[in-house]
Amino acid sequence: MGRRPSKPRELKRFVLGVTGRMLSGKNVLCEILASRGFKVIDADQVGHQALEIRKEEIMKMIDKDILDSETGKIDRKKLAKIVFSDPMKLKVLNKLVHGTIKELIRLMLNKDGFYCINAALLFEIGLDEFCDLIVYVESSDEEILKRAHLRGFTEEEVKRRIQFQKTLEEVKEYVDIVVYNNSTLEDFKKEIEEKIFSIVKI
Repeated sequence: MGRRPSKPRELKRFVLGVTGRMLSGKNVLCEILASRGFKVIDADQVGHQALEIRKEEIMKMIDKDILDSETGKIDRKKLAKIVFSDPMKLKVLNKLVHGTIKELIRLMLNKDGFYCINAALLFEIGLDEFCDLIVYVESSDEEILKRAHLRGFTEEEVKRRIQFQKTLEEVKEYVDIVVYNNSTLEDFKKEIEEKIFSIVKI
């Protein structure tokens, strides 16, 4: 008698989605999660891979003059300047790369463990489908602009980008936890401890 084929084992996996507008504190939260054992998947980094995979189509449909002359790769600053000034081109870019980003991240979630997906566009890309719990990092416009100034962004650049990112009000019903980052780093860490690690035991 042959062996009865065993059912494929289900992954023992927990995925935490971290979203919020640019410079809200998502990276700080993900660093803390990483220090506690989470494997962090940064959607921006995966996005760089997706740009190279879809490079020819992006050049054809958005602009030929977007390559870095030294590396031959897409110059993300040039591309950002173009698409954040033209909503139609941004729409085309998103259509080209979002599906690729989602598939690359799906392949990265292939083992047991605790994962964290860091993505400002978590819902737009459809990464919320992979998440067991979603955290939104909320920061005021004033705080975001302060941090932007320290990092060399102009106010115009920031305002142009955040208009395409979901506010808390827009996604509140799909979010499980909101952490506020409008004060000190210590206060932010306390919020994370009380609101996330009281639920997620790792």
